[in-house]
Amino acid sequence: MIAFLGLLAQILYTVCGVPQIIKIYKTKCASGLSLTTWIVMIVAHVSNITYVWQYHDILITGGLIISLTNTILILIGIILYGEKK
Repeated sequence: MIAFLGLLAQILYTVCGVPQIIKIYKTKCASGLSLTTWIVMIVAHVSNITYVWQYHDILITGGLIISLTNTILILIGIILYGEKK
């Protein structure tokens, strides 16, 4: 049961960034999104990948890498389409 919950969490964690990515690139607008928040998310993803990798859990590590990719795409969208000051 615990393994299932971990897998479910990873799937949801991976999928939750997709609507944001679609919205940013479709509207070419990322105003209101915090650059700092998404930078911290990348650091968290890398830390989590490093931690999980030592347990050789390929499924969770793979999901985290996909989540990291989503987060990087959001960060790039913020840089390209965020508020211009």
